[in-house]
Amino acid sequence: PDYSIFVGELTPEVDDFQLYDYFLKRYPSCIDCKIATDLLGYSRGYAFVRFGEQGDQMRALQDCQNAPGLGGKRIRLSIGISKRLKAEFQRYQSYNYNDYYQDYQNYYSQWGYDPYADYNYSSYAPYDSMQA
Repeated sequence: PDYSIFVGELTPEVDDFQLYDYFLKRYPSCIDCKIATDLLGYSRGYAFVRFGEQGDQMRALQDCQNAPGLGGKRIRLSIGISKRLKAEFQRYQSYNYNDYYQDYQNYYSQWGYDPYADYNYSSYAPYDSMQA
């Protein structure tokens, strides 16, 4: 299982080792840390930290939210979602159930069958003439 957190508001001088050291001292199940960089290798100001235990992940989210000590800003934390899980989630989010319904709207008509043809609607009195 992947127990990750997103760490935002990192200043450019924070590197992977500092981030790893910061979390490993507090949470022994910290596995690794990775700061996101652009094509030139400059920090994008956020990172991901992975833990071996969910308990450490949750404690880090509670204890380190808005914590100082990593660069000049207070860090912002949230649960990190792996690319694999995000892609899987988006696959289900983009499914349009109207497409499914439209596929079966013409299900009977392909054989020339009308499921409502046998109903005799003329045997019913018009709504206007019904008694109260």
